[in-house]
Amino acid sequence: MKTFPALAAMLAATAALADGPPLKKWAPGHYFEVKDGGDGQKALKRALDTPKSAGALIRVQWRQIETRPGVFDMSIIADSLALARAAGKKLGIALEDKGFNVEDEDEARCVPDDMLTDARYSGGQEVTSQHSGQFACNPKRAVPAVGERWAALLKAVGQRFDTDPTLVMVQNTESALNSSGLSQPDYEAALERQAKAMAAAFPMTPWAVSLNWSLMNPKLQVKLIDTIASLGGGMTHPDTVPPSGNGNPFDAYFSTYAGRIVSAPLVELTFLAGGRGHLFRDGTDCGGHPCTWTDVYDYAVNRLHAHYIFWPRMGWGEDRYIWERDLLPVLEAKKWAINTACPSNIRCSSR
Repeated sequence: MKTFPALAAMLAATAALADGPPLKKWAPGHYFEVKDGGDGQKALKRALDTPKSAGALIRVQWRQIETRPGVFDMSIIADSLALARAAGKKLGIALEDKGFNVEDEDEARCVPDDMLTDARYSGGQEVTSQHSGQFACNPKRAVPAVGERWAALLKAVGQRFDTDPTLVMVQNTESALNSSGLSQPDYEAALERQAKAMAAAFPMTPWAVSLNWSLMNPKLQVKLIDTIASLGGGMTHPDTVPPSGNGNPFDAYFSTYAGRIVSAPLVELTFLAGGRGHLFRDGTDCGGHPCTWTDVYDYAVNRLHAHYIFWPRMGWGEDRYIWERDLLPVLEAKKWAINTACPSNIRCSSR
């Protein structure tokens, strides 16, 4: 008998709507984040081949997908999903509208080229300097036309992939913003619009807003997270570092909202020391000793109440595969344990 998977998924979603919000695909676990190192899909294949891992997370740039206004090349997502499916694993995607660590200011681009000159987008982006002397590119999220264009991208990705059972997480880029002239309410409202666009685009796929450094006061932070929770979303951030070396203002909310919202933190590669004697570049201390992978694991699982953890796959130089040498033994010792209970703000399908 011939089957039609897309039709079956659509009918299932329609049936779920009759009883309430659609069931979210639920696949908590440990995933490995993969960045494009110029090696095509080799890095992704290596991450997916890791026994006992749930799968991988890929980063995809806005400019990489929207090649012309309203024209989307989603081959990188489709190809990555196919690899994950063949490996019997799951995939998350980080859709990125920002860029960091660019050497040449003139090369800093994070929005489609046409937005740079179209008056409707007010330049589309802002390039700022980083402490390292490199440059960061920030989209002008508070400009309505920029937000609408981003929402259109999310909608297109959702229409293509939301029903795909292999796709189990979608997140955006961190909230850190080196920008001037933006009020706290405008900043919060821009992030809230992003959350609403993600909720509309991905009714069946868990999604999370990346929250770390912020222009917002605590009242606005709570307002934003309450909105995310009410929309069936989650929280992520790239700064999974024990608090003595972190100070991320959003960390406390992961505990406050535990059980009520999806928790999906990343362990950011740029914090790692790469063989300099400490796990973290700044020498972060964990209770009288240099932090270890075990400290990071315990912090993510027990303090951030993580359902998903996205671990860095690669380091630098001779530590290029530190995740295999140093991290995997820790995950084995912890038996790959993770928080699996469905949070109260969504309805979860079985794993």
